[in-house]
Amino acid sequence: FEGTVRALNGSELLVTTESGEFSVPSSLDHACKPGDKVTFVVAADHLLPGALPHPQGNRVVGCVSGMEMMGSMFSLDLATPAGRPLQAHLPSAHFDPSRFPIGRDAEFHWETANAHLLTED
Repeated sequence: FEGTVRALNGSELLVTTESGEFSVPSSLDHACKPGDKVTFVVAADHLLPGALPHPQGNRVVGCVSGMEMMGSMFSLDLATPAGRPLQAHLPSAHFDPSRFPIGRDAEFHWETANAHLLTED
């Protein structure tokens, strides 16, 4: 995700992107301030399906555009309303394909600690 730092909140950055506002851990080796442009990533296996267990947190909705079995995982291809492609990897042991029909929206969330700020180094 690419966005702009809106605020600092303790050890987290609040980053506004075209897909929403997200909390990202600040980086010790890259000091950020409001107005800075940043990029962060979340590994596909850290995107968790369903609504957030609490009202604050990182959530994104994407339209399911593809699904593939990869060994013991299912890989879901998603597109946000802004057109950003995302991928989620879910363990096949707990995967129910009927929850993710192609062409329908699915909600995913992640813990702030699982977002990683990219630096230009």
